[in-house]
Amino acid sequence: MNEMKRQPVHPGRFLREEFLEPSGITQADFAHALQLNRVTISKILNERQKITPDVAIRLSKCLGTTPDVWINMQTKLDLWEEIHKKAHNKLWRKIKDFNWLLAHAVKSA
Repeated sequence: MNEMKRQPVHPGRFLREEFLEPSGITQADFAHALQLNRVTISKILNERQKITPDVAIRLSKCLGTTPDVWINMQTKLDLWEEIHKKAHNKLWRKIKDFNWLLAHAVKSA
């Protein structure tokens, strides 16, 4: 498995550091523009909530990107977290690869 060494940036951090802070846009104004409540935006920007497909679509319309940008950022982070959570799990190490499966599969007649 090709593991990412560094943890990907949370999309909320990216939004905060690359869009809101440099432009001086408030969370309240951003929430209003996206038609979301301030609590939701605050959780996203403070990395306590994930980007959902709905939010990705809203962000893409507001910021002139595609929804894929935001979903891909979230997915990369989710995968990194899952891989690193399971890295020390005994069951994870016992899972066999496809070549093992081919070599050990019972051949049907």
